[in-house]
Amino acid sequence: MNRSLTILASALLAAASRDALAGNALRDPLVPERMMVRVADDAALASLVSAARATFDGVEVIDAIAGRPIHMLSYRLRRGQTDETASAFCAAQVALGAAVWAELNYLGQSGEGRTDSFWLSQFDLDPGIFESQYGGGVIGLPSSRGRSLGQGTLIAVLDTGIDEQHPAFGGRVQSGGASFVAGAGTSDAPNGLDDDGDGLVDEQVGHGTFVAGLVHLVAPEAWILPVTVLNSDGVGDLWTIGKGIAFAIDRGADVINLSLGSTYSSALLEDVVHEADLKGIVVAAAMGNMARIDPEEYPAGLTTVLAVCATDPVDGVATFSNFGPKADLCAPGTTLVAGGAIVTSQAVVGPVPGGRWAAWQGTSFATAFASGVAALVRAQHPEWPDATTPLAAIDDAIIESITGASMPIDSINPGYEKLIGSGRLDASAATALAPAAPRFADLNLDGRVSGGDLGILLGDFGLVPPLGSRSDLNRDGRVSGADLGLLLGRWD
Repeated sequence: MNRSLTILASALLAAASRDALAGNALRDPLVPERMMVRVADDAALASLVSAARATFDGVEVIDAIAGRPIHMLSYRLRRGQTDETASAFCAAQVALGAAVWAELNYLGQSGEGRTDSFWLSQFDLDPGIFESQYGGGVIGLPSSRGRSLGQGTLIAVLDTGIDEQHPAFGGRVQSGGASFVAGAGTSDAPNGLDDDGDGLVDEQVGHGTFVAGLVHLVAPEAWILPVTVLNSDGVGDLWTIGKGIAFAIDRGADVINLSLGSTYSSALLEDVVHEADLKGIVVAAAMGNMARIDPEEYPAGLTTVLAVCATDPVDGVATFSNFGPKADLCAPGTTLVAGGAIVTSQAVVGPVPGGRWAAWQGTSFATAFASGVAALVRAQHPEWPDATTPLAAIDDAIIESITGASMPIDSINPGYEKLIGSGRLDASAATALAPAAPRFADLNLDGRVSGGDLGILLGDFGLVPPLGSRSDLNRDGRVSGADLGLLLGRWD
């Protein structure tokens, strides 16, 4: 489909799941002849590769995750072998102790790509609608402003990229992002191809920009890190997603937003999400848009992840939203289209590439609201980690604050009891649980930006996190002149 037609096709905004999806077709397909492994060391990798070469043809180590003994292997099945042969090989290597885990690679995608739901730009929506959209009011965003703006936190958005030039972001998108999709950058640009063979071209361009816009709406003083793990059709795989999570961890993210999922319960995703948990990073993930419990989607199905369902303006569960016992929370995620037009008072609105504004719906966008609130709460606790809340407990503390402060909505959603988490996201209540976040660049926490803060920054000059992490105001991984400029710009 031509991109301009996609933009104008209002009927596709809330497109239903394909009727043909049934049984195994609901599950994401295998990436052929790709194997992912975690080994103890180089010797173990060499032994595994040797065993693989005795079993398959063309075995090569083609990629690795930086700083971790996690590798991607390519291979070719021999005559008479099937994917089950490769899966059995993985299981055997684990049983023999040659690998910590080993598995095949599977696709993953944005929930909206899974259901062919597209954004709609109707005469270029007024940016004022973005600022005043119903979702902000429902979650109590205006009253949270006096408590926290997400000052200085870093939120990694793993998606199709972000149009950092969009006026919505005001320079808050980091330039030091990364792309793990071949041929793609971080700018959320189309590639002109029907990568997933569904007859549509570049149907998810704008998804990452839209998600990041909602994150920024909630936490306007947070930094946003673009990490491309999905192509312009909204499709990635476990390897690209896993590499993206590892990159976000290494870049010091406080929150990782995953408005995507795979139906495969992956050891790789469990591994890197567990690492994020140990480092106090909140990982928020979309439950999915298939109106089902099974098959559940991952990483939302992992226990340490903040798994988010979608609701409408009156806290009813969205008709498209997945649900289940793994859900932690709901947040606004629906848009009403009536008579072929968006009802702007009941729309989720965000930025899309080219300086435009659009409406969309899905659990992806509910997740963005939740990630933003996680950043608000994190900014209220500059003392963490400390003796009370050590590093590995930070994400648990944030998630408990958010879920514990949510608005119970089971009573108005009969049949969904204990399947939609603790309730609907409430930014006002969550931020009321702790003191107001300190001002941006107030390094000594005295309520002012002055000579004391300048002294701390100059003392940290040239350091890289974790040393000097408080002085890394722009969260680019080093204390430099850019941070000094930011501090002087906030000088009292």
